[in-house]
Amino acid sequence: MIRRLHVTGSAAREVDPGLLGDVHTIVAEVVHGWVARGGALVGGLGAEPLTAAQSELSIIFDWTVAEAALKALESGNAAASTHDGQLLAVRTSQRARTQIPARRRAIFDRLLELGAIDLTFLPDTWRSGALIRRAQAELGDVLLIIGGGAGVEDLANLYTAEGRPVIPIDVALGSSNEDAVLGGQGLARRAMSNGDDFFRLADGSSASARLAALSMEDARPSAPVLARRLLAVLSDLEPPRAFCVRLLNPEHPNYLEVERFFCDVAQPVIEEMGLCVVDLGHDRQEKAWMNAEIFEQLHNAELAFVDLSGSRPNCHIELGYALGRGHRVIITAREEEPPPFDADRLPWHYWDPNAAPADAQAALREHIRKFGALPPLVQPRRFV
Repeated sequence: MIRRLHVTGSAAREVDPGLLGDVHTIVAEVVHGWVARGGALVGGLGAEPLTAAQSELSIIFDWTVAEAALKALESGNAAASTHDGQLLAVRTSQRARTQIPARRRAIFDRLLELGAIDLTFLPDTWRSGALIRRAQAELGDVLLIIGGGAGVEDLANLYTAEGRPVIPIDVALGSSNEDAVLGGQGLARRAMSNGDDFFRLADGSSASARLAALSMEDARPSAPVLARRLLAVLSDLEPPRAFCVRLLNPEHPNYLEVERFFCDVAQPVIEEMGLCVVDLGHDRQEKAWMNAEIFEQLHNAELAFVDLSGSRPNCHIELGYALGRGHRVIITAREEEPPPFDADRLPWHYWDPNAAPADAQAALREHIRKFGALPPLVQPRRFV
């Protein structure tokens, strides 16, 4: 599964130019390394405010991201079509398009020429930064915060609400609008106290310790060293989660067949998709009350894999929650399982308990290829 990195933040106009220059170097190296490993990007393009001390030093990072992505493409270190068609997903306003600086226009035009931008403008009347941030957050998978004020706080809330990783860097840049309550640095200090609230690592090690090693306070390491450390953190993130809903009662006559299906078929196929399988039938329970953990894990999952063999009421409740949440949902059941009313209109995959694992996996892959990315049942209505 290809993930989109969203780099956000800003600096005060009176920031130390040397410090800000190092940050731009880190951003460029991280973006180049990220796309070279097959990642994609999300952000915005428009005006480029500059520092008071240096006329060509930007206090935002959008164009640094775009320039690094273009260099990676032209050097052959990234593909133009890495994520649903384009390398860089841009969500911005019509007004911002008219504010692209002349010195950056060639970057924008070249990315368009290469077919590397997924570009969508908000409606003409939409100029609010908050609305643009929401459009960007709908696409992003990982949020990297470097400096900034109220805008990065808003984005951190949006990503956290979806259970997506937020990585704030401890660096004293301030913000372009001087409107922070916590700001990027405040979020970083909070994350170093409780890193698991911000992101998790695949090996279960301390997120706080890794963030401390990225701090740019006091005797900071060089920009290339920090870029390598940050890329290592991005590589070590826990993959997006697939929450599995299934029969867990060992006394049920179909339990052993469901268990074999999950162990031999479902789990290998889900992991091939780049997802971390969450199966509370096997995984260690983290909450005191299992029901709370079920819905918290389900709420934050990227995919809900729901097997309705045995028609357990709790499985139907969890299916309904996943559908209402707007998740990608895969519904399976043992052959001859009678589908319930209403749910029978959704795409189901019926598996044969006697099929060889390789054949069963191939059949499940084909079902996911055809039906694994359906839109939500209900699209939110908007007046503007």
